Amino acid sequence: MRNEDVDALKRTELLQREVASQLGNPAVGLARRTRDILEELRNNQLSDPAAERRLESIAAELERLSRDALPQVESSLTQARKLAEQSTRDQPPEELGRELGEAVQEQSAVLESLDDLQQQLAQWRSERDLTQELGNLTRSQREINRDTAELQQSTLSQSKESLAPQEQADLARLAQRQKDQAEQWQLLERKLEEQLRSAPEGEPSPATDALRETIDQSRRQEVAGQMRDASAEIQENRLGQASRTQQDVLKKLEQLAGTLEQKRDEDEATLVKRLDQAQATAHDLGERQESLQEQLQAAQTAPAGQDREEKLERLRQQQQQLREETARLARLLKRSGSQRAGDAAERAGARMNEAEEQLQENDLDDAEREMQEALDDLEQTEQEVAEERREAAERLAEELLEKMADELKAMIGRQQAALDESRRLDGLRQVSGKWSRAQSLSLRQLAENQRNLQQETTAISEKLAPAKVYSLALRGAARAMQKAAELLGNKEAGEPTQKLQESARQRFVDLVEALAAKNQQQNQTGQNEQENDQNEGAASGGPPGDTVTAIAQLKILLTLQREVLERTIELDTLKTRAGHIWSPADQAELDQLRSEQDQLGDLARELSEAVAEQEEDEDDWAEAEPAVEPEETTEELPGFQPTRRGDTSEDADPPRAEPRIEDLPDPE
Repeated sequence: MRNEDVDALKRTELLQREVASQLGNPAVGLARRTRDILEELRNNQLSDPAAERRLESIAAELERLSRDALPQVESSLTQARKLAEQSTRDQPPEELGRELGEAVQEQSAVLESLDDLQQQLAQWRSERDLTQELGNLTRSQREINRDTAELQQSTLSQSKESLAPQEQADLARLAQRQKDQAEQWQLLERKLEEQLRSAPEGEPSPATDALRETIDQSRRQEVAGQMRDASAEIQENRLGQASRTQQDVLKKLEQLAGTLEQKRDEDEATLVKRLDQAQATAHDLGERQESLQEQLQAAQTAPAGQDREEKLERLRQQQQQLREETARLARLLKRSGSQRAGDAAERAGARMNEAEEQLQENDLDDAEREMQEALDDLEQTEQEVAEERREAAERLAEELLEKMADELKAMIGRQQAALDESRRLDGLRQVSGKWSRAQSLSLRQLAENQRNLQQETTAISEKLAPAKVYSLALRGAARAMQKAAELLGNKEAGEPTQKLQESARQRFVDLVEALAAKNQQQNQTGQNEQENDQNEGAASGGPPGDTVTAIAQLKILLTLQREVLERTIELDTLKTRAGHIWSPADQAELDQLRSEQDQLGDLARELSEAVAEQEEDEDDWAEAEPAVEPEETTEELPGFQPTRRGDTSEDADPPRAEPRIEDLPDPE
């Protein structure tokens, strides 16, 4: 190589070290600064989970680049520079080209990751700026509304011509402010449209959906036109009509702000969708890797010759393609914060690279072993992605539950009102012995109200689907409401109806209490952290928030299991009743019970294992007195044994004597 080429390579090596320092310097690097911002956000107790998750993801990716990727680039460049210095102009060593090729590939991967981070940050900043600008416009409109109402008091019952010069000037200024507001809104609409056009294509994004919905809403509601109408009404001193128009505008602006704001609350939903795609990709890569392994096994038995060599070369090329796709998946997973899954995908890619080399050297036995190892790593990747997807879905459900806390509390009161009305009407019937016309009308209205509550409860359960325990509890509440509505429709408001209504109400109480327990523990944890900053080594005083949430869900499962047991006993009693004929409705109830029991068993095992894992990981509070007494968390489910899979020990509790679902008859 020429001396100029060697010098250029040295400069490249120095520039690469500078880049590594800017990213990974432990004191002032980008990764450290991102961690400082995140720590400041948490120390100031600024509740913004979406911002925290995004900053955490960015910091983790910058740290990965500094820890893994950039050192590999520097090593390749250093080795290439040393080889270049030792080479001659006419005969550069073959290793030089390989080292430079590897450096280029590694730099491309780093550049791809940094470019993705830059796009994320740019879009995030634009989204936050637009949200803030809409908030400013909303506040400005609120001030204009207030000034209009104040001016109306002094110009009431006066024509425009009879107003004093100062009052006419005040009208003109206020009208101009409202007109300027319309122009500002149109400018913001254009910015929203530009942001939508610049959004990445082909990728699920609640942010993009929120932008599109905000723009569509604004166009349908003609917000700018209404602002101009209000301005014209102010100009003509029709302040009463102007105030009504302004109130409508303000309401629409608040709705639009809510629509645009929701994108910041749905980052977890985006992550769930990305992990869904990543899981599907990992599964597809595994199937293709298994197919390559089967083709290699077939090629090993084929006779030597040109045809066999061509097949092996095609296999090597296909393995190379799979390796490249697996490397992209690994980078995507790590940028999404899925470190364990990304590591497993990286191992799979390394195994594939080994298989390629073994195929190149015609070492087919070793190539097959490496392919099998790659397949195992891809299966682990898929499992890790599935686990992280489940955790993200649970976090999403917890966020939804917190946002719906007021709605859940309101449902308690509304269901209690329905229950109270059933008791009142049933009391009246017992006194008179029959239903009057007015009481029958009230009963029909109550049945309709109960059906409406059932539909709302079903909708809430669907929103909370990622939180399996909560969703299961609400589906049970909806079924109880539906049965209660049917009984009310048949003019039955007695004890069976009231029992169903109370059961539904209790489900909402359980959810609200579970949410309250989690919030209380989080507040206590925050106080303990502050105290620990002043007194190092102080006990935390209770289990971590995740454990509290799991315990709360286990309590809900206990209640659900008791209900399943009661319904099983009722169905068993019905079965043994003389003269009773097993009906399709009985069979439907039996099928429902079996399904619920299966779900309860699976959920109880998952939660029990989650609590056990969290207890093992949290040594800082293991010796402290638990916030919940053990008997409250280890209480045996009546008629149900939440043992772990494969638990066949003699210490397991023996079966109960209560009726089992399996004892009930199948249809003849």
